Amino acid sequence: SLGHKSIKTTQIYLKGFELKERTEVNRMNLSYVKRCGSGLYV
Repeated sequence: SLGHKSIKTTQIYLKGFELKERTEVNRMNLSYVKRCGSGLYV
């Protein structure tokens, strides 16, 4: 949730970005997780 206490705050923040921008960021995040394993930090 981007460090916000509420998912609602994150949703409001992300509405400011176009779908194309959000899609590209999601692709980069997925690529990173695939390269680094599970993506979980313990």
